[in-house]
Amino acid sequence: MNIRARNAFSYLVLSLLGLLLYAGLAFAQQTGTSNLPINQYGIQTDNPYVVNRFIWNGQLVDEIIVPGRPTPPVGFKGEAASIPEPNPAAGINSLSNVPALEWCFGCSATSAAMMFGYYDRTGWPNMYTGPTSGGVFPLTNASWPHVTINGEDRAQCPLSATRNGLDGRTIKGHVDDYWVRVDDPGPDPFIGQWTEHTKGDCTGDFMGTNQSLVSNSDGSTTFYNYTNGARLVDYTGSEPGRRDGCHGMKLFVESRGYQVSTNGNFSQYIYGYNGNTQGFTFAEYKTEIDAGRPVLIQLQGHTMLGFGYDDSGSVVYIHDTWDNSDHTMTWGGYYGGMRHYAVTVVQLVAAPPATLTITASAGTGGSISPSGAITVNYGANQVFTITPSTGYHVAAVLVDSASVGAVTSYTFSNVTTDHTISASFAKNKAIPYMQLLLN
Repeated sequence: MNIRARNAFSYLVLSLLGLLLYAGLAFAQQTGTSNLPINQYGIQTDNPYVVNRFIWNGQLVDEIIVPGRPTPPVGFKGEAASIPEPNPAAGINSLSNVPALEWCFGCSATSAAMMFGYYDRTGWPNMYTGPTSGGVFPLTNASWPHVTINGEDRAQCPLSATRNGLDGRTIKGHVDDYWVRVDDPGPDPFIGQWTEHTKGDCTGDFMGTNQSLVSNSDGSTTFYNYTNGARLVDYTGSEPGRRDGCHGMKLFVESRGYQVSTNGNFSQYIYGYNGNTQGFTFAEYKTEIDAGRPVLIQLQGHTMLGFGYDDSGSVVYIHDTWDNSDHTMTWGGYYGGMRHYAVTVVQLVAAPPATLTITASAGTGGSISPSGAITVNYGANQVFTITPSTGYHVAAVLVDSASVGAVTSYTFSNVTTDHTISASFAKNKAIPYMQLLLN
C-alpha cells in the first residue's frame, strides 16, 4: 500500500471513529444515561426491567416489562394511610369511589381494573356489566372468592381477568386460556388445545397481560416510553408480536362503547428521570386528579393506581394492589424499594347520557305513534308511525325541522342525541260530481 493509500485509509478509519463517538454522545445526551449502569439486557439504565431500546419515529423508545409481583417485596408492608378531606385550594385532593383491589393476575391489569371500576361508579356504567352489586363495580374484590391454581392462592376480579365460573361466566375466559403460574413463560394453556376465547370484559385481555403470544409471562405486562421523557401516545409500533399495555387500555375502553380523547392515552417518564427535561410533572399529575382522572403509577417492577395528592412533600395517594387500603408515597421516590419512574394516563371522552328524548307531535288530521316525549336508550333505534285520519293525507314530516317527505313511517337509528319529529296533514280534495260521472 503506497503512502497516499495509507493516508486515505487512515482518514477513513478516523472519520468512522468520529461518527461512532458522535453517535454515542448523541445517544447519551438523548437518553440522559451517560452515568448509568448497564442492565442485564445490555441497556444503559438503572431499570432492570428495560428489555429493549430501539428507534421509532426518529426517537429512542424503551420497552419495559412490568413483572408478576402478587405480593410485596420481602419485609415490606405499606402502612394504611388516613386520607384527609379534599381541599384543592389547600393543595390536597383525592378521588372517592376508587376501588382498592388485591392483586388479580397482574398488577398492571389490576391497576387498570381499579381505574375503570372507578369510572363504572362515576358515569361510565358499561365498564362492568356483571351481576355483582347490582351491576355496579364494588370497591374491593372481596365479593369474589380466592381460587387455588397449580398450588397458588389467587384473588379474583372479573374486570381484570375473567374466568369460567366466576361472576356468572359459563365459558372459558382470560385465566383459563392464559394462566399457569406466576412468571410462567408459556406457551399458554389454550395453544394447541382449544379455541381461544373472544377478548372482552376484562383489562388483561386487551393489555396483553399473561399472554405468551405477545411475549408476556404470567403476571407481566409490557409498556413503552420515549427515553427523552416525551409522551408516547397510543403506541402500536410493535404489533402484533408485542402489545403496549397503554394501547390495550384504550382498546378496552372502546370495547365498552366509550372513547378515549384525542392523544388521550400515553405513557411517559416522569420529569428528571434519567436526566430528562420533558417528562410528566407532579403538577400535571395534580391536573389529572383535579379533572377526576386516576393515573397509573409505574414503579421499577410494579404498577399501582394514583388517586390523590398532597402538595406538602409531593405526596401521592395510591392503591398498591396488595390490599384494600389507601397508601402514600413521594412523587418520584421509592415504594417498597422500587423507584417511581413513569406514569400511564388514560383520558376518557365524557360519557354519553344513558337515555335521550325524542319529542313527537302531530297536527290536525292525523296522529303519530308513539307521541309526546319518548325516552330512548343511548344507541337504540326508535320507530314512529304516522297515520292520517279519514279524509286526510300526510302533508309533511319534519325531523329536527328538516323535511323527510310525506312518509307514513320513520326510524331513528343509533340515537345519540335528542331529536324532534312532527307530522302535518291536509284534507283530501273533493272530486266534482261530473268528473265522477265521466270516470
